[in-house]
Order: sequence, then structure tokens, then C-alpha cells
Amino acid sequence: MAEPFEADAAPAVHAGGMPPGFEDFLETWDGPALEVGAADEVPGGLVWKNGLEEPEIGDPRAVKGGVVRLWNPASFPSTFRAFGPNSVQYFRYPMFDRVEMPLVGLHPVTRRVIPALASEWAEAPDGRTVFFRIDPEARYSNGRPVKAVDFLVGAYVRCSVFGQDPFYAAAFRAAYERVRVYGDRVLSVTMRYGRPLLPFMAAKGIYPAEPGFYAEFGSDFPERYQWRVAPTTGAYRVDPAQVVRGRKVVLERVKDWWARERRFYRWTCNVDAVEHVNLPDELQAWELFRKGELDVMVVRKVPVWQDRLEIPEVFDGYVEKATFFGCFPEPPYGVYLNAAVAPLDSQDVRLGLHYALNMDAVDALLSRGEGRRLASFASGYGRWSLEALPQRGFSPEKARECFARAGFSVAGKDGVLRNAEGKRLSVALSYTNLSPSVAAMVSVLRQYAAQCGVEIVPDCDDMAACARKVYAKKHEAVFWAEPLPYPLPENFGWFHSSLARDAHGGLVPDNNNITSVADAVLDKALEAERDAATEEALERATHAVQRRIYELAVWVPGWRDDCARLAYWRWLRFPDTPETRFSVPDVYNPLEAHLYWIDEERLEETQRARREGRSFGEVDRVYADYRAGGSGGV
Repeated sequence: MAEPFEADAAPAVHAGGMPPGFEDFLETWDGPALEVGAADEVPGGLVWKNGLEEPEIGDPRAVKGGVVRLWNPASFPSTFRAFGPNSVQYFRYPMFDRVEMPLVGLHPVTRRVIPALASEWAEAPDGRTVFFRIDPEARYSNGRPVKAVDFLVGAYVRCSVFGQDPFYAAAFRAAYERVRVYGDRVLSVTMRYGRPLLPFMAAKGIYPAEPGFYAEFGSDFPERYQWRVAPTTGAYRVDPAQVVRGRKVVLERVKDWWARERRFYRWTCNVDAVEHVNLPDELQAWELFRKGELDVMVVRKVPVWQDRLEIPEVFDGYVEKATFFGCFPEPPYGVYLNAAVAPLDSQDVRLGLHYALNMDAVDALLSRGEGRRLASFASGYGRWSLEALPQRGFSPEKARECFARAGFSVAGKDGVLRNAEGKRLSVALSYTNLSPSVAAMVSVLRQYAAQCGVEIVPDCDDMAACARKVYAKKHEAVFWAEPLPYPLPENFGWFHSSLARDAHGGLVPDNNNITSVADAVLDKALEAERDAATEEALERATHAVQRRIYELAVWVPGWRDDCARLAYWRWLRFPDTPETRFSVPDVYNPLEAHLYWIDEERLEETQRARREGRSFGEVDRVYADYRAGGSGGV
């Protein structure tokens, strides 16, 4: 059994160079075809592209070096695995999703395909297949070259029963028809359906795996690999030597990262290490920040931004402030209603909750009225979003009308409505303990819901426990959000009936349909969205999807975050070029772009000024270049 926090050195490689069971899996798996061909079988006549005409990303002034220290409010990671049991966690995003390199990327400003692990790509005439040529210099952090067959290994370890990741396996089956390798450097990916931006969409769901690392892959995979750090293709990897259980995880920049001089990547990932400090106490984190022991704080709550930064460090310019407006799909914050459990199996009850859950009051609490409610589930996608849906504001009268239609019309002594059988209208609302503001939000929702005759029962848990409950579909209602797919809406995985009920009527666990909705009209629209090969077809279908989600009332819209607010010590620098103003637009948190750097001269200058009592003057910038109708940074 592996000891905690192992490095990424590979154990002895299985005979044939592949993990045990790999060859049998290729022959027997009943999912998308995984095939091995010869290098000379690549079709002729393909038109290869490399995307090198796109503008650079980042700032040429960026320098390498230093350590940036960030506050991580979530619990310590439950595993260092990227997949398998308990891998859905807060820290997975900075540890894997924003670090690992895909086959190709999407330029954050022009929205055109750029190289990553693949240096070239070509679309086949069938409109569903893309060929990728792997960069000959692509390497894992342990030095091993990335080979085409590694993508078959990645599919094997994730889709195998030993990987215990049915969520990924189901998504892989739904998206792909075939993955075929041609020698060491070329692979083709055939999707089940054509898509706009086909090369990027074909690449976004498949991952390479270094075969030697999985030489001990088997039935005990979750336990054996719980704390092993897999070799990465990206610029950062977890440094086992600097992990402090329960307190700190450090992402160390890979020495001699293979893409360090590549176009689009040479001005990224500049600091030597990113130190994530786990602190459940927000006030303690702010004290460390004021002392200069944390370098930056991302602020989502308007009251904190307006009140807590009224401090000398800001007035004197030692700490600078920046408000950054990006352009990205909005995380669909809101309350998800499980339509598989009573009383939420009633559409009228769900509609009543839309009127009973006072999200405007929550906005007044958390954003002092500066926030905006989400209109549709897929908001922030530009032409593919349906932003004109009317809001269902707080209304005790309308809520009670809906509840009465569902049979809940008589109030008991406690004020809670009852039906003819005497059952009380009570709904458990699950949420995580990531932030005190969420608990405050639930308290507000509970108070207003009581005015409408419905009891909201708070059900708080940590992130891992809450996720297990939600994906097992054992919740009633949950305050939830996950990042939506980028750059196109993909609502199928959230709402299709095949992910709600099986052929025998049982609930299907471990997928994103956490509302358990099963509706024939919605299914038809979802299938049209999934099959859309053109932008026009996608627009028609996804608008129909969003309208039907609204009608079914399985999701109570929360609020949108149009901007990210950062407070940072002035030695932390951000890009300022015509192509990249402060950050790239397609990230929820500007730090995720890894474009910042440490300015050692400004660090020494700031520390000297603090000792001498000198001021640089307050700095409060707004970057609105990427905002719809934005007027530029000021």
C-alpha cells in the first residue's frame, strides 16, 4: 500500500509497457472503440493546422520565480487522484483542471483553436473526426514523452471498473465513437455527433495517462493511489515534500517544463510555486493577508469588499485593488430541486418554491443590491444564452396559489401548510460549509419561505459529504453550482432523462442530473442541442432547452458574478498588454489563468516603505475590456 504523498516516480512497468489489464480492456470493452493502428495508416489529403497565427497570451514583462500564497477556504483535499471516488472536490479545479494540458486549447480572446499537447490538427471530411499530431517535445513531469497510446491508457484507467468513475465513463460513452492511435505521434478522435469548434470539442474530454505510473492499477486503485501524485503534462504538480496534511498544498512549477518556451505558454505559469493555505476561518485568513503572509485575496462578497478593505494597507497603496470583468459561462448558482422525491415531484410545489425562495433578499444581504439574478441555466454564452426569461420574484400570494394546486392549502398551528393527509410542506435544503455567507443565505431563505407556508430545513455538510449525497440523489433540494462547459452549452448531461431513471424506473446515480428530471419535451430539445453541428442549429436547440428548464421549475436561479474583485500586495503583478488586460476573459477567477508574477524589486520597495511610513497612494482599478459593451480598463 502506498504511503501518503508519494512523488511521481514510476514503479516497475508491466510487461508490454502498459498497465495490467489494458490489452484485455481494449478487446472487451463495450464502449467507444479504442484502437491501435500503424503510423502509415494516417489518411492522406488532410489539411493540417497549427493555430500559430493567433496573438500571444500574457505579458512579456513577466519574470519567473517566487512563491505566491493563496487562501483556500475549502477543506483539505480528500485525495490527490484526478478521478475515482471522492475526486469531486473544491481543490480538483486548481490542482488538475487548470493545470493539465489538453490536446488543443482555445484562445481566450479570439476563441480559435491553438496548440497544446498537439502541435497540429486536421478535420476529416465526415465532420465528426479530428486527427491530432502530438508535439514531439511533449513530456510528463517525470521526463517520459507523451505518446498517442497514452490517451487510450487514460480512457482505460478512467472507464475501467477499477477506476470507479462511472460519471466519467458515462460521459465518455455519450461523447465519443472511436479513438484510434497511429504510431507514437498521431491519434484520431471521432465524436458521435458533429459540433461547432470540432477540434476543441473533440479534445476536451480525453486525457493522457503515463503508463508506468499505473503499473499497479487494479481493484484496489482508489486506496493504493489515494495520495500518489501522477505525472503531469502541465506546468505545476503537487510537491509531496511540501504538503502539510490539513493545512497546506503546494503546486511546484515543473523543472524544465516542456512548453516553457512555446507560443501561448511562455508568459504563463511564472511563479515557482503556488502555495494553497487551508484555513476554515475567514477572519484568520484576512489577518494573515494584512501581515503580508498571504499575497492575494479574491473577494466575491460586496460587503467584504466595501468594508474590510478600509484599511491603512490599502490607503497607502501597499495593497492594490482590482475589479475584473470577464466573459464566461456563469456558474449556475441556485437551488436544485430533486423531482424524484415528494413533495418536489409536483411541478406546482416546485413553482411555489420559486416564489417562496427570496433570492432578491439574499442579493441584498450578500451583494448589497449590486448583484443580478441569473435568467437562464446557461447564462454567459452570448448568442446561445436566453436572457429574456421573466424572473419569478418573491410572492407569498403566488407561492400559496401554487402550493394549493398541489394540495397544500391548510396551515397548521406552526404556520406550515398541510395537505389532506396531514403531511407538512417541508423541504430539506442541503449546502456546504465552504463559507459562512452560505449559511446566512439559507437563514434568509428559511425566514421568507415561512411566510409562504413552507418549512425549509437546513442540511449543512462538508463538500465531500454533500457531493456524495447529491450525486447519489439522496437530497431533496441543494444550493449548488459547478462550472459549466466551455465554450458551448452542453445541457444534456444536466437534464436528460437517461441520466435520471434507468429502464426499471430506478434512479441513476453519479451524474450531473441532480434534479432527477425526466421529461420527453426536454429530452427532444436536449438531443437536438447535442446533435447540433452548426451554430444556428445550436442556438435554436439550446434556447428551447432553457425555456423548458424554466417551465419545469427544477432549478431556482441564484445570482451571477459579473466580476471578480482582487486585493493583492503590490509586488504581485498582472499582465497589461493590448491582448491581455489583467487576465484572460474566460476564467471565473483571474488567478486561474496563471499570468501573474512576483516583482522582487517592488517587494523590497514595499517592505522598505512600510518600515519608513511612506505611502504610494491608493490604487483601485477596474478592468472592463472583456465585458459586453465594456469601455476598457481605468
